[in-house]
Amino acid sequence: MFGPLEAEGSFKRVQTVPMNLASSEPDEAFHFTGRIVCQASGRFGYAVRILPQHPDLGEPLDMRLVHWA
Repeated sequence: MFGPLEAEGSFKRVQTVPMNLASSEPDEAFHFTGRIVCQASGRFGYAVRILPQHPDLGEPLDMRLVHWA
């Protein structure tokens, strides 16, 4: 997610961009790419969250695979 920031650092408006699988190594790692274009000047923030997606998958947050730092 990304977008302009309020004075205290929270997002004013959040936008999301899907990422694409760029490459994978068997049983090792997956590499994803995405592009964010800043359309205005000012304070701007971003955060990366990777969530699984599949037509047969229910709510990804219910799988307990997402860990918050």
